[in-house]
Amino acid sequence: PVSKPSAEKTEEMPAALDMIRNAQVDMLINVPSSFASSAQSSGYLMRRACVDFGVSLLTNIQLSIALVQAFERVDIEHMEVRSWNEYVKPGYRMPKLTVKPGKTPVHRPVTIPRAGVPSKITW
Repeated sequence: PVSKPSAEKTEEMPAALDMIRNAQVDMLINVPSSFASSAQSSGYLMRRACVDFGVSLLTNIQLSIALVQAFERVDIEHMEVRSWNEYVKPGYRMPKLTVKPGKTPVHRPVTIPRAGVPSKITW
């Protein structure tokens, strides 16, 4: 555990901002625990430090949960790093979705070409 910027740091609980500044953090998940002004100020200071020191930052709880679940499913030690072009066909553009005024978009299947693996997504 680490201390929030608004809390007193101790040996047992180092300050989050110090850890970000000293490159001891690779990624920060920062979602508000409450809407009190002190929580918002602490959150802002940590998000600002992440931007200033190049630390990856997640601020959405659903996205954070999905990322952790993805990490649990993948053997990170043997994961291959691939370029974006290996996932998406170069030069391919998604078809534009046209919506008439007062109407909702029509849901239709769209095939997205990937490096030899076609998949379907419903819009």
